[in-house]
Amino acid sequence: MILYEKLFEKTGVKNIPLGFDLKFSFPATKPKGSVHLRVLRGKREGRDALIWETHVQSVGDEVPEDKIRIRSWIDNAHTLTDDWFFKMIEGDLLRRFE
Repeated sequence: MILYEKLFEKTGVKNIPLGFDLKFSFPATKPKGSVHLRVLRGKREGRDALIWETHVQSVGDEVPEDKIRIRSWIDNAHTLTDDWFFKMIEGDLLRRFE
């Protein structure tokens, strides 16, 4: 990854990233809250790997309070993250697992 070189001039910081962690957050309506997409560098079986994670979060008044609404929230969150997952892997990556 190449960053703006002037950031590192006369700072004692090397332009060699030790890690990578990028997160996007978007408002969601079903379920009400936010959906987060995170891409980061990690390890899998001792080898470098690119990891992505999606999760849904509701806080405050957006949090369901009874069993029926909690179940609905879980179903909606799963539907959303499932949809994003398959959209992100469509094409060659999905075909590798078919």
